[in-house]
Amino acid sequence: MRALVLSGGGTRGAFELGVIKALKEREAYQFDLICGTSVGALNALFLVQDDWDKMKEMYACLTRDQIIQNFIPDDWQIRTIIEQRKHLSNSIREYFQQKGLDVTPLKKMIDDYYDEEKFFSSPIDFGIVVARAKDKSGVYVNKEMMKTHGKQWLLASASAYPAFPVCTIEGQDYIDGGYFDNVPVDCALQKGADELVVVDLGAKVSHPECMGVPFITYIHPHVELPNFLEFNADMMMRNQRLGYLEARKALGDYEGYHYTFQLFPMPKFFRGFFVNLLRYERKIEIIHTRSSHIKAGYIQEKAVTFSLEKQLDEKGLCVSLLEEVMDLADFNDEIVYTFEDVKKELLITFKKAILGQIPCKKKKRVTSKEAFEFFLQAKISGNEWMSEEKALDFYPNEYVLVQFFIEMMKG
Repeated sequence: MRALVLSGGGTRGAFELGVIKALKEREAYQFDLICGTSVGALNALFLVQDDWDKMKEMYACLTRDQIIQNFIPDDWQIRTIIEQRKHLSNSIREYFQQKGLDVTPLKKMIDDYYDEEKFFSSPIDFGIVVARAKDKSGVYVNKEMMKTHGKQWLLASASAYPAFPVCTIEGQDYIDGGYFDNVPVDCALQKGADELVVVDLGAKVSHPECMGVPFITYIHPHVELPNFLEFNADMMMRNQRLGYLEARKALGDYEGYHYTFQLFPMPKFFRGFFVNLLRYERKIEIIHTRSSHIKAGYIQEKAVTFSLEKQLDEKGLCVSLLEEVMDLADFNDEIVYTFEDVKKELLITFKKAILGQIPCKKKKRVTSKEAFEFFLQAKISGNEWMSEEKALDFYPNEYVLVQFFIEMMKG
C-alpha cells in the first residue's frame, strides 16, 4: 500500500502544495492512502476528494480572515494600537471568553470544502490525527469515523490550541493532532502502508528514524519556514516553491540541501581537498584539545549539521561545503543552479577579496563572511591575515572553506 503523509504547520501547508505539484509532474502521484495532521488533514481532504484545483485556489487567495476573525493586527506600533483600541479590546475579551481565537471562518471553510459524496466515493483511504485535550494522547480518525462528525474531526485536527479553542465531540475535548504526532507516519503504518512519501514541515525533522529507509521518501524543508500563521502571499508562494524543489530533489531530479542544483558529477578536485581536510581536522582537534564545543571531525560535523541530514557521503560533503560558501554569499534558494554557474557567481561575489581590495581593519567582532573574505584575500595575495594556527583556533570553518573555494576554482 502506497501512502502520502502530510505534516501539520498552518500556512506552511503551501509547501505541501508544491510537493504535490512536483509529484504530479513526475507521474509519482499515485496513492492508496493519505494521512495528515492539522493543515495536513485539510490538504489530505482536498486530495482524497480529487479537488486539486480547489486546493490551489485556496492557497492562492488565503487570508487570515478566512481562518480567524477579530484577530489582533500584525502591526503593534503605538499608533495602530490607539487607532484600533476598540477592536483590540473586543478581540482580547472574545479570546478569553472562547478560550481561543474565533475560528468561525475556518469552520465555514471546512463546510465549503468537505464534500461527503466525493469523499466517500473516492478509492483513496484517509486517516487524520487528533489529540485528546486532557492528556495529549492521540486518536487516529479513519474514513469510517468520518461518517459521523466528519467536519468536527477536521476542525479538531486543526485546532491549534491554545491559539485556537478546543473542539468538543460527543462530550470529549480534542485539540490539534500535532500535540500527539505532527507527521503521522505511524497512522499510515498501522493502516498497512509499506511505501511512504512523507512531508515534514518542521524546522527539525520529526521522524529521523524514517530518513534513509528504502521504502520511505522523506521530504522536508532545509530552511526554516515562516510562522504557522503567516498569511503573507509572497511567503506562501515561497513555501510552495521550496516544497516543489525539495520534492524534485527527493525524487532524484535535482540535488542539494539548502540550495538546488542540476545533477553534476563529483568534482575532480574534491578527493585531494578531502585528504587535506582530514589533516586540517587533526590540527583543529589538537588546537582545541581542551575545548568543549570543538571536537574531532569538527568541519565534517558542521557540514552534516548544516545539511540537516543524518550523515553525508563524499559527494554530499562536497555539496554541503559548497552550500556553506553560497550561504556566506547570500544566494537565492529558490533558483536551480548548475555547478559552473555557482562558481561564476561566487567569483563575482568575492571579486574584491580576490583582487585584494578589502581593507583588513582590526575589529573586535568579525562576521563569518568577513573572516572568509579576509582569509581569501590573504591566501591569494600572500599577505598573512593571521597564522594558520590562530585561524584554526578562532575561525576553523571559514579558513577551511577558503581552501575549499580555492581548490574548486582551480579545478
